[in-house]
Amino acid sequence: MTLTGWATQAHRSELVGLLGWGEADQVDALEGTAYEPSVRVPRLSAEVEGTALFVALAALGADGDTPLLADAVTACAWRDGELRLRWADGPETRMVFEPLRVTMAEPEADVCD
Repeated sequence: MTLTGWATQAHRSELVGLLGWGEADQVDALEGTAYEPSVRVPRLSAEVEGTALFVALAALGADGDTPLLADAVTACAWRDGELRLRWADGPETRMVFEPLRVTMAEPEADVCD
C-alpha cells in the first residue's frame, strides 16, 4: 500500500505516518507537474494483507517557518474499536467507525500511551 503527499516544490508538502505505516521516504516525479518541471513527493508505504487500519497526517503549507507536522500529534492509539489522537496543543480526537462518530475530549491518562 502506498500513500503520497502533494507533488510540489513551491510549497512544503508533508506526510507523516501515525499508525500502520512502515516506510517514509520521498520520490522524484521526474516528469514534474503542469506547474513545475520536477518535484519530490513525500510517500508512505506498508505491506498489507487482509484488513488493516492506517493513519496519516498530510499538510501542504506555503511557509517554511510553520511548525513541522510530525510535532502536531504526540500519541496515536487504536484500542477496543476506537482511534485516539492526542494533539500537542491539548485535546484528544476520538474516532469510532461503526457507526461513524468523531469527538474531541480532554486527554485521559494512559489511553494513548
